[in-house]
Amino acid sequence: MPYIRKKQMGDDRFWQGYIVYPLKGTRELLRLQCRVRGRLSHINRPILIVQGRLDTTILPDAAQIIHREVRSAVKELHWMPDSRHCVIIDREREQVNQLTLDFLQRVGV
Repeated sequence: MPYIRKKQMGDDRFWQGYIVYPLKGTRELLRLQCRVRGRLSHINRPILIVQGRLDTTILPDAAQIIHREVRSAVKELHWMPDSRHCVIIDREREQVNQLTLDFLQRVGV
């Protein structure tokens, strides 16, 4: 089986993603996650983590694990209470945009 069809994505005008879960890609993503998890402590650059509280794709612990395990002196974790998985195109996209711009200005990018 090459893919699993996703549930109805709705009529969000910003969504441009896949309408299926490609199984080969899913397997590769899982392998990548394992490798990255073991290397989080090597990350020491400023990091902004934003996760939607309504996200059913990513475990809630994921953002907290990243925040805890990276060694960045500057790291921020923000929860978007009314957003799902794709916070940059969800209900709070304007707040996420502003958080990102503010973060980049603070770290001097």
